[in-house]
Amino acid sequence: MPENIALNSIVPKATIINAPPETESSLKQYEQELAKLCQEINLLKDNLRFKYQELAVLRENIADKKKVSSKINARAEKLSEIKLNLPNFLIIGVQKGGTTWLHENLKRHPQIFLPKRRKELEFFSYYQKKVADYGLGYYLKYFNRFEDVIQTERFKAIGEATPSYFWSTKPSRKWTNPPNKYFNEQIPDSVVNILGSKLKLILCLRDPVERAISAYFHHIQRDRIAYESQSILDVGHLHGIIDMGFYSQHLAAWLKTFSLDNFKVLIYERDIKQNKQQTIENICDFLDVDPQLFPSLTNLNKYHNRGLEYCIEADGVYLISPDSKNRTIVIKQDELQQLRQIYRADYLSLQKTLNLDLSEYWKFD
Repeated sequence: MPENIALNSIVPKATIINAPPETESSLKQYEQELAKLCQEINLLKDNLRFKYQELAVLRENIADKKKVSSKINARAEKLSEIKLNLPNFLIIGVQKGGTTWLHENLKRHPQIFLPKRRKELEFFSYYQKKVADYGLGYYLKYFNRFEDVIQTERFKAIGEATPSYFWSTKPSRKWTNPPNKYFNEQIPDSVVNILGSKLKLILCLRDPVERAISAYFHHIQRDRIAYESQSILDVGHLHGIIDMGFYSQHLAAWLKTFSLDNFKVLIYERDIKQNKQQTIENICDFLDVDPQLFPSLTNLNKYHNRGLEYCIEADGVYLISPDSKNRTIVIKQDELQQLRQIYRADYLSLQKTLNLDLSEYWKFD
C-alpha cells in the first residue's frame, strides 16, 4: 500500500498561501468586475420585470381599445350611411301669432323633426355673430344628434320655429328699432345660403293691431314695460311691438329671395282659432307627411305660452286681474284707432300680395 504523501511535500507552502502580488491584484479586479456584473444583471432583471408589467398593461389596454373601436366603427359606419340633416322647413313667424301652438303640435308627428330642447334657435336672426363665435356646427348640432338621426325611418320633414326670422328691419321705417347691433338685416339671404331655395316656409299672420297688443302685454308680464306710465304708442318702437306688424313689408323682403310658392300662410283667426284640425292636416300635406300618422288630434285646444288675461272692447283694452277679475283699462280707444291707422296701408298691400280678402278676420273697415 503506497505511503500517503502530503501536498505540502510536493508544492512549496509559499506557493499556496502567498500568491504573487500581481496575481492577487488581478483576482480583486475580477471579483470587482464580477460583483458589478451581478449588480447589472440584477438591475436588468428588475427592469425586465417592470417591462413585463408594462407589456401586460399595454396588452390589456389594446384589448379594451379594440372593444371600444369596434363600437365606434359600428356607429361611424351607421352614421356614414346618413346624410347630414338640414331643415327643409322653417316656421318663420309671426311672434304672438300662434307659432308655439303650431310647434308643439307638429313635433308630435313621427315624420316631423323639431328640436326638442329648444324652440327658437334664432340662428339666422344673429347669423353673422353666431357663425363668427361658434361656426355652422352650432346650428347643425340641433338636427344631427345621434339619438335623433338613427331611425328606422328617416324624418321626412325637419325644421325649426323662430318667429323673429320674419322681422325685416328698415331704418327708414319710423317704428324700426332692432333689438341690438348684431341683429341680421339680411335674414332671407342667410337662410337661402344655408338651406337652399326649395325650403318650405310656414307663416302665421294675426290681425296686426291685436298682435301688437298681445306683444305689449307679453313685455308687461316680463317687467320690461310699466303700463301705468308707458302707453303702447310710447314703447311701440321697442321689442318690435309695432314694427313686426308690417307684414307686407316683411314679406316683400322675403319674396326677393323666395317665391310665394315656398310659403304656407296661416291666418290666426281663421286657421288656428277656428279650424285647428284642418290646419294641422293642411300643414301635413304641405310638408309631405302622412296626416293619418298624427298621434292624436283631441288636445289641439290646449293653450301654449299663455300670457296676461285681457279683453278688447270698443272703448279700449282692459287688463283683467287673475285674482279678483277686476279690470283696468290699459289701451284707450283713440290709441286703438291710431294703431289701425298705422297698419292700414300695409294691410291693404298684404291683401294684394296674397290675393286674399282679410276683412272677415281683421278689423280695418
